[in-house]
Amino acid sequence: MTVTDEPTELAPRARAEAADRPRRLLGPAFWALIAFGFVCIAIGAVIGVYGAKLFPPKDIAPLAAAAPAAAGAVAPIEAAPVEQAAPTPLPSSGEIAVLADRLTRVEAAHRSSLQAAAAALAVSAAADAADTSSPFVRELDAVVRLLPDSPDLAALRELAVTGAPTRNALIASFPAAADRAAARARAPADGEGVVARLTHALSALVTVRRIDRTDGKGADPILARAERKVTDGDLSAALKDIADLPPAAREAMSEWRSGAERRAAIDRRIANVRAAALRGLVDAGRLGTAG
Repeated sequence: MTVTDEPTELAPRARAEAADRPRRLLGPAFWALIAFGFVCIAIGAVIGVYGAKLFPPKDIAPLAAAAPAAAGAVAPIEAAPVEQAAPTPLPSSGEIAVLADRLTRVEAAHRSSLQAAAAALAVSAAADAADTSSPFVRELDAVVRLLPDSPDLAALRELAVTGAPTRNALIASFPAAADRAAARARAPADGEGVVARLTHALSALVTVRRIDRTDGKGADPILARAERKVTDGDLSAALKDIADLPPAAREAMSEWRSGAERRAAIDRRIANVRAAALRGLVDAGRLGTAG
């Protein structure tokens, strides 16, 4: 019993004595690591300051030259020479002047073409408006702004205020006007008797005019010739025939003749202006080709 009880009594005492002794906070291993760190720092500082002197750089050129020889089978690859393009010579002052002059002519041709095209369109619009019986002052003003003033445009300005009957209207109204002219041509002259006057008054109720006979100088042949020319669209020729009528018959045709004269004048002036616009287009095209 004594032998077995001693260890139990010593163990608490040993633990009490161990608890009473002061513990070491840091052991020898820790201080060894600290010392090793300082040594490394010192070595690094020395290398940083004296490294270039202690360890001079070796010349690697011989090694680079010996590398292809050591490779043996690998031949050196030579880069192909790069051909440098010759510098573009700058144009001289004379060449610049020629180019500037050509550019000026091209721009002038372009402006001329645009103006000529606009004038042609304006003339076409004015011609369409003039074909009607309405005034066409606004359409004519557009032409005047684009084309140089001319006698044709000046004459058209006066005609555009009132306009003129259309060709179809003149064709449709000609037979009635011709019948009145034929009746006036048969009127008895001053000094003829009552019988002649009575006969003319009765014939005026039913007007008979021959349209199949075109030869001769009488009123009926003249009116027949004029009617055919009006139907064919030749107003100018028809007006010349009407001018050959006797004074009384010509006076009976005055209203129709006034409208026909305005229509013929408008058509003639429009044709001249249209021709001028077409010439402007042709000239502009030639200028553009020359530029």
